[in-house]
Amino acid sequence: ALQHASEADPLEASGNGGAASSAATIAILEASFSARDAASIFLGANRTCGANHTSDGPRTIRAGVNHRCSGQNYCSFILNTDLPSSADWGPGLVHIKYACVSGSHMHRYCSSSAEVTTTEEGEGFLQSPGYPTITVGQSACLWRLRANRGQRLLLRVLDLSLRARTDGDEDCVDALSVREGSDDGAANADLVHECGDRDDDLEVESEHGALDVNLTTRSENAFPSRGVLIHYKAVGCPTLPTPVDGYLEHHNATAAWYMCSVGYVFKDTERRARTLLCEHGNTWNDTLAPCVNVSLTSAWKKGDFDSWTFSDGNNTKIKMAASDGGDNDTVSRVIVPTVIMAMLFVGNAVVLYVLFMLRKRNQKKCAEDEERAAIVKTNGSIKETKVGETENALEENTTDIPTVIANGAEDVVADARC
Repeated sequence: ALQHASEADPLEASGNGGAASSAATIAILEASFSARDAASIFLGANRTCGANHTSDGPRTIRAGVNHRCSGQNYCSFILNTDLPSSADWGPGLVHIKYACVSGSHMHRYCSSSAEVTTTEEGEGFLQSPGYPTITVGQSACLWRLRANRGQRLLLRVLDLSLRARTDGDEDCVDALSVREGSDDGAANADLVHECGDRDDDLEVESEHGALDVNLTTRSENAFPSRGVLIHYKAVGCPTLPTPVDGYLEHHNATAAWYMCSVGYVFKDTERRARTLLCEHGNTWNDTLAPCVNVSLTSAWKKGDFDSWTFSDGNNTKIKMAASDGGDNDTVSRVIVPTVIMAMLFVGNAVVLYVLFMLRKRNQKKCAEDEERAAIVKTNGSIKETKVGETENALEENTTDIPTVIANGAEDVVADARC
């Protein structure tokens, strides 16, 4: 926005492209003036013209812009009108960066102890009651800011306008103080203790993930000062819970390396290792899946079961179910195994039948061999008699038994299977 010594085309800011919006208010993030000569302004804000370019650094104009715009839904800012001292600055460039803050990100109320946790975006705003019109007297506001484990908090006081301390006051009547947060009730030293009006913004970064912001007003009545507007933001990515059967191998400000134990892999990638990157200063680029046993993962891929449930150790049960694969899944998992089992059954039946027939044939062969053994050779001729008759003949002429056996041994073939 370029505006200097002219009431034409005032700077206009609103929550929705110039249109008023009751749900959003303006928060001034940056406001400065940089001196330039007319030539450099005409050629471009980022171009210099040698010796004609002034070397003075940017001047803060936050107080004037806050007075006109901070906490409002719509505003007009004219440099020379709102900051009369700027008339001696000469030509230059006005730089203003602002945010339209929705009601869900603005904490407008306070109590004796209000717990404020960081949102998914990791940032938000605090606003004193009555801002930006008055400061409510006889009140004590305590905002307990808490970030996730492994994060720090960065706090910026964008607007500070309280009752100033006079010569007769030993301390600020209305004061803003910020200290490291403590959940055990211990009183830490103040990192900030301010009152009056402040032209530039004030930054405080916590050592850990907790800050206590205390606004105390001892004025008997409402005081005609804007109050305070504070922006807070979580810095760094939070420490994620380590999965069961896994561990954190290493982490720093930009990345974290997680591993599953031997024999376990991450459920979604089926790999032991996973690297997470910290993006936008406070958000991981991915999540941590549970570690599962490799055998379960293999069984799942083969489709040995339709679903299974396991616990990740944090009383959270995860159920995996087989996806609907349609006709192809039915063929591969039902029809094909059924056909294979039927073929095996038929094959076994055929083998049993063949073995039965061979056994029956062998029994018949043995019976024939026994009958042939009863054949004896008499006087050079073969006389076939039944087994019973042969036994009677052998009883009548026992002296011929060796001869009969010896002569019959040449023609009788013994079968070992009998």
